[in-house]
Amino acid sequence: MIKLSILLPTYNRVNKFKELIEYLRQEKVFENEKIQVIVSNNGSSDGTREYINTLNEQNLSIFNQKTNLGIIGNFRFLIENVVGEYIWIMGDNDYYTAGTIEYILKILDENESCTHVFLNYGAIGGIDTFRDGKVFHGIGGIYVNGLDMFYKISEDSSLGALMFISANIYRTKEVKAANELIDRLGERDNLALPLGYSMYCSKGLGYCVSDVHVYNEMSTPSTWSDSQIKVYCRDIIAMYATITEAFEDKKELREFLFKNLPTRFAEYKYLLRGRKFGKSNYAMKFFFKYKPWKLVLDLLEIPIYAAFLSEKKFGRKVNK
Repeated sequence: MIKLSILLPTYNRVNKFKELIEYLRQEKVFENEKIQVIVSNNGSSDGTREYINTLNEQNLSIFNQKTNLGIIGNFRFLIENVVGEYIWIMGDNDYYTAGTIEYILKILDENESCTHVFLNYGAIGGIDTFRDGKVFHGIGGIYVNGLDMFYKISEDSSLGALMFISANIYRTKEVKAANELIDRLGERDNLALPLGYSMYCSKGLGYCVSDVHVYNEMSTPSTWSDSQIKVYCRDIIAMYATITEAFEDKKELREFLFKNLPTRFAEYKYLLRGRKFGKSNYAMKFFFKYKPWKLVLDLLEIPIYAAFLSEKKFGRKVNK
């Protein structure tokens, strides 16, 4: 039985990808009957296709996409080909400490009802150049109520920690159920999809690894860097609200979201920057439905923020 499916999405990072493959070889991943490895080359043009076509490991499946599916499309393609009980999407620009794979398998074998494993992570400025220590400082081990772990990590770090793909391992059953809900509520292409998986999996038992096992490589831009404003000002809000529908106590989850939003009236700031979402103004509807008084206060602040943007962000002074 396949316990863990390791998913490797990659795009135009052939040298980083080679490092990741070498790490997996050192961890004897390709010799492990409990592990499935799937690569999806998302239309790279830098020699990635030529390199991965030289790989012939026995438990490795390779897909070369003819066109770029987008980061979320690539995630979804990989998930559709999963046969393992658990899913780990490993970023090709991140670093993992020795022994991590074996350690994860041990956790999954000893905690069969676990739906979500969170690996604490640090930052690294380049190989062997550590910039930060632990991000999450909460108690490691089992959380019988996965929401307690979700809340603790969010408060101690941020909601962003729960959408860092390399630090989160999900039970496949929950991921597929989350995808059905996300598709039904119109958020299929939402860039905060991994946050949705973390949140949905918090319906079950969580396991938090308090020691650092993953390092985010800070010198390489993330795959959604160009959409960072949209991610934090629209997609996180929409994904959180969407997955909330899977829980009985929606009020508690909504209150937590309002408390932990990265910015106040985030979507209005996004709109003022001259960008459009391509979808309805999710945050405005959300706030109007649950916090109309907050919506009014936010609207009153828009002229002040618009003046700030005009002078500070666009390099021109406000007409007086």
